[in-house]
Amino acid sequence: TVLKLKNCYVKENNGFKEFHLWNRSQITVNPENETVIVRSNTNLQEYTRKQIKELQDTDMNIGIFGTITQLFEPKFYEACPECNKKARLYDGKFQCDTHGNITEKLVPIVNFFFDDGTESIRAVAFRNTAELLLDTTAEKLYELRQYPEKIEELRTKVLGKQVTLIGRVTKNELFDRKEFQVQRIMDGKQNTIEEVQLS
Repeated sequence: TVLKLKNCYVKENNGFKEFHLWNRSQITVNPENETVIVRSNTNLQEYTRKQIKELQDTDMNIGIFGTITQLFEPKFYEACPECNKKARLYDGKFQCDTHGNITEKLVPIVNFFFDDGTESIRAVAFRNTAELLLDTTAEKLYELRQYPEKIEELRTKVLGKQVTLIGRVTKNELFDRKEFQVQRIMDGKQNTIEEVQLS
């Protein structure tokens, strides 16, 4: 699918360029009379593969292949629908530091343990990566909160899944341990990268 984007802006995030859209942006799907030149660009797929035991506190754009061994119940936070930043509650209304008063959207956070045979590490996936990991949508995840048996079904489906996680290492000062923030996911079976918005 070809997209034509107007009135956007570009930001750099962890060495990658991102397009950001706001309420004045325009998207045209498969625009007529446009020529698109597709260049071979593998920058998004480049990462350094490591084993979990080799991870350092400052590692970025690292790929680790392993198995999901434990999954915690998904959590949610209120975010701005324009920029995805966490919204703050003021006088009963949610506000974004950039976009002012907003109608918030719920964003999933999924914590899990990941093991590659050398060690295990606690990992966290936000937004699109959480949806990709669990193969569902944020809306469906939110609905499942009322049905513990459905959460257990989801956990059973995900445990044992083998993927490559691409992201960065963070240091949890409270527990004095390394953790992994997921930014992209490569399915071990399909061997294709799913591109998602970086946090």
